[in-house]
Amino acid sequence: MGPEAHSEAEVLEGHAPAGIPGKLSVTVVTPVGSLLSHDADEVVAPGSEGEVGVLPGHVPFLTVLKPGVLRVRSAKETQIMAVGRGFLEVGIGGVKVLVDQAKWSSDIDVAGAKQELAKLEEELKELAHAQDVEVGAVERLTARRDWAQARIDAAAAK
Repeated sequence: MGPEAHSEAEVLEGHAPAGIPGKLSVTVVTPVGSLLSHDADEVVAPGSEGEVGVLPGHVPFLTVLKPGVLRVRSAKETQIMAVGRGFLEVGIGGVKVLVDQAKWSSDIDVAGAKQELAKLEEELKELAHAQDVEVGAVERLTARRDWAQARIDAAAAK
């Protein structure tokens, strides 16, 4: 006899997250530790194919994140941070954002990020015309450029 088919509501019934009912339990983790862990109403993240929005009761899934702006909205405020590459996991217990780096928008040095972005774009142009390019050099510079742009975008986000 095969497995029984159940509706999404039946699967999720009795598996409510440990936090506040009708809220998302949100955690943001980098290799150096947790930056955020609380309940929220909505999460909007920079998915590899475009922005991903998650509300309470969303079906479980896993997606790849690209560098960009992460918004965590609750009734009181919207918290904004720049995030690097990583993953977003939506599970029965909430949302986990696992990224290689993250920075609160209020802690971003915009002028420094803009200078870094300009420098990295120039280096990428030079590499495009180079004859002998080290394997992975373009990918490393592109990742650094994308992180600089994510910081600029997060600082400008409302």
